Formats: sequence, structure tokens, C-alpha cells
Amino acid sequence: MAKQLPKRDLENVGLSVTGACVALVTLVVAALIFMVAQKGLSAFIKEGVSVVEFFTGTKWDLANTAENGLPYTGALPLIVTSFAVMVLSTLIALPIAIGIGALHTTLVFDRKREKLLEQARDQREKAQQMRLERIRRQRMAEAESARRSQRAENEREVQRQLKERSKS
Repeated sequence: MAKQLPKRDLENVGLSVTGACVALVTLVVAALIFMVAQKGLSAFIKEGVSVVEFFTGTKWDLANTAENGLPYTGALPLIVTSFAVMVLSTLIALPIAIGIGALHTTLVFDRKREKLLEQARDQREKAQQMRLERIRRQRMAEAESARRSQRAENEREVQRQLKERSKS
């Protein structure tokens, strides 16, 4: 059978593996960003495309060229349509997500809440029973103490009467 690591060592191994994975993902994402930025910026630097014309131009046609000899690279329609698709998808998905969340809250959470309330009720009943039992024991002890005191008083009275009879 394989040797099991202590819990603390196992946590350290897990943290190390997680840290290595995070570092690897960060490196891959940084490399992708660098590659995309390098290719994207080369169009502005090497090709001479105007940044203002790129963001404000309305015609995208790489096959034909403008008077300056550069292709038409106006990305405004692409940006606007991407934004419109995002807004439209949000308008469609948001009510659905809220509805599903409400159903989940109503169906699943109510069961969990009911279970928690039942546990709280049981605990309250147990505590109440324990209090009642403690009060019952206390009253029984007080009654027993009163009976002993009464018995002791009765015995003293009997002793006193015996002494009086023996004197008389």
C-alpha cells in the first residue's frame, strides 16, 4: 500500500501543483497577448494604417485600395455590430438567467432552508426539554429538602415531647 502523506504535506503539494498550473496558464495567456499585439500593431507601424481611420472608418475592403494605396480598413461597423450583438444577447440571456436563478432559489434553497429550520426546531425542542428536566429535578430536590426539613422538625418535636413526658 502506498504511503499516505500527512494532511499538512498533502496541502503543500496541492498548493504547489496549483501554483505551477496558474504560472503556466499565465505564461500562455501572456504569450498569446504578445503574439496578437505584435501582429496587430504591425499593421499600424509597418503598413502605415491610420489608427483614427481604423476606429472611425466605415468601409472594410482589403481587396481594394484607397487613394493613398492602402486597403480600406474602417472597423467602426465591425465594432458597432459586435457591441450590438453583445447588448442583444445580454437582453435575451439576462431575464432567462434571473428566472433560472429564481427557480433555483425557490426550489433548491427552500428545501435547504426547510431542513435548516427543522434542525433548528429540533435543537430548540431539545433545549426546552433539557430546561424542563432541569426545572423538574430542581423542584424534586427542593421538595426532598423540604421533606427532610419537615422530618427533622417532626423528630425534634417528638424528642421535645418525649423529654417533657419524661420530666412530668
